[in-house]
Amino acid sequence: LSALGQLSSGLAHEIRNPLASIDGAARVVQRETQSEERRREFLDIIQKECRRLNGLLTNFLNFARPRQLSLEMVNVEALVDSVLVLARHAGTQHQLVMESHVPPGLSDLECDPQQIKQVLLNLVMNALQAMPGGGAVGVEVQADDSQMLIDVHDQGPGIDPPDIERIFDPFFTTKEGGSGLGISVAHQILTQHGGALTVARNSKEGASLRITLPLRQTK
Repeated sequence: LSALGQLSSGLAHEIRNPLASIDGAARVVQRETQSEERRREFLDIIQKECRRLNGLLTNFLNFARPRQLSLEMVNVEALVDSVLVLARHAGTQHQLVMESHVPPGLSDLECDPQQIKQVLLNLVMNALQAMPGGGAVGVEVQADDSQMLIDVHDQGPGIDPPDIERIFDPFFTTKEGGSGLGISVAHQILTQHGGALTVARNSKEGASLRITLPLRQTK
């Protein structure tokens, strides 16, 4: 009940901000004295905040009602490459470098590829956003006979020690405008797979989050 109360309180807080922006922009648009250019500017704000609300509620529903896994045998190198391609298109800074280290001959991973791609993309984008001045993001894969480890590391400032235990809490975020649900949803998806998400390395040279997944799902 305590966790549910925190979740509801966080959701209410996150919804209140865009609603206030929409209300304020609508009031400006209603004024007949506004120029057409000014009206378009505030209509854009309304659309932007509506998209933000939609994204927030989508993430919340993913967290509160995770969908059934659709399992496939997946080539992890191809999955990592597809995520980095998406991240490169989303990146806006030329100083950012993304690289992957995937050993040859890895066994395929049994997982829901779309959900694992969502998890990995979330971690890569968080790593990019942790380096506003540029730097390198690395994705490193290791495996043994029973499990696969995927590390995502950056060259940002690292995670403050008091925040390490809180980064998996719903709605906890240190990013301006962040919903604080991305890591929580990722953690839940990995738990569904019988895996885990942990902080593998945290220092002044950056942070590294580790995805641990079993190679095969238990029936």
